[in-house]
Amino acid sequence: MFRAMIRSGPGEEILGADDDTDKRFRPFGSSLPAFYLAVALGITSDAKLEIQGEKAQLLRLDLLKSSKHFHSFRQLIKSKWDAKDDRAVVDMMVEFAEAGVRELFGMYQKTGTIDFYKISQKVE
Repeated sequence: MFRAMIRSGPGEEILGADDDTDKRFRPFGSSLPAFYLAVALGITSDAKLEIQGEKAQLLRLDLLKSSKHFHSFRQLIKSKWDAKDDRAVVDMMVEFAEAGVRELFGMYQKTGTIDFYKISQKVE
């Protein structure tokens, strides 16, 4: 679901058609902002989905942990849900993102865009 909304990924060009969808018009430039928004949506909805079976790799752990936003999410998750270490934090983030991406993808699939204003109203 994430990849359907992202303009580029590792080793991909930004421009070009994929599955009849021009990547230039996808709402996210890379996977990191899409992931963080999905995590935030999962947290605000208090919705987590455990991933069954093999997990597809969307982000490298070192890239995620070096992001300036990771520390804020880590602090929130550790204080609210008592995650013991960074691995537990990342696992919870993935579960929140799994729930949040379904909401994002549903909106994108229905309208062809992401209504960031509507999302911001939900968070307030």
